[in-house]
Amino acid sequence: EDADYAKKLKKIYSYKIRKEVAATSKVSANADVFNIYVSGIDTYGPVTSVSRSDVNIIMTVNRKTKQVLLTTTPRDAYVPIADGGNNQNDKLTHAGIYGVDASIHTLENLYDIKLNYYVRLNFTSFLKLIDLLGGIDVENDQEFTSLHGKFHFPVGKVHLNSEQALGFVRERYSLQGGDNDRGKNQEKVIAAIIRKLTSTKVLSNYNEIIGNLQDSVQTNMQLPTMMNLINTQLETGGSYEVTSQAITGQGRNDLPSYAMPGYNLYVMELDQASLTKAKETIQKVMEGKEK
Repeated sequence: EDADYAKKLKKIYSYKIRKEVAATSKVSANADVFNIYVSGIDTYGPVTSVSRSDVNIIMTVNRKTKQVLLTTTPRDAYVPIADGGNNQNDKLTHAGIYGVDASIHTLENLYDIKLNYYVRLNFTSFLKLIDLLGGIDVENDQEFTSLHGKFHFPVGKVHLNSEQALGFVRERYSLQGGDNDRGKNQEKVIAAIIRKLTSTKVLSNYNEIIGNLQDSVQTNMQLPTMMNLINTQLETGGSYEVTSQAITGQGRNDLPSYAMPGYNLYVMELDQASLTKAKETIQKVMEGKEK
């Protein structure tokens, strides 16, 4: 990354966001279908600090069919940025500098859906979550060594502690597919987290997890909603089928950036067929038709 990146931005805020996003459409605690925006920001420390959003995943949940679909939009996706971005085209990651609501509205416009909730994490909260879960297991399909931590990941099933998991999700330069492969690794880690979080063993200790994470994760999901989801899963049991998809596109460096005018930034021009297919798959999961 460019060391002077932040200085070149057209507009960035230094205050902390502590309000809820009023425009986000919340659903009832008993709703069977909802979408959660998972935002990962590239900072340590307080999760409320405004920063670029490098992880942008939509989690579509259907409780009736016990399905979870993870849809990844690349950080460099060249899309109209809502709110502070004045609907001008720019890298998706730049939406984060205008606040989490700008990222939410940008993705809602892109996929023609409502994001009912959001969960925002940074490096610090990610490390704490993985530690609380006792690490996670993922299936790695590409051998690589991470720049962060210099961890070596062989092909096959690997157990990740918190620092290893952070290296696993941050790496892109050592991967054949660059940012696209990084997105796939992020999906693997989130799927592993979901599997652990929905297990009876972990849910039985939900008080400890919520208590330890309440100051590390930013969300607009209210406690009654969380409790309903936890209790329902404890009562019904069973595991969720977690699937994933990622939008693809073509890399370019000749398109203008609203946040950084005059700079030739790398962006990804989205493949419209890929976007259309992703939107259709989201709708199928919401309607219980994707199996």
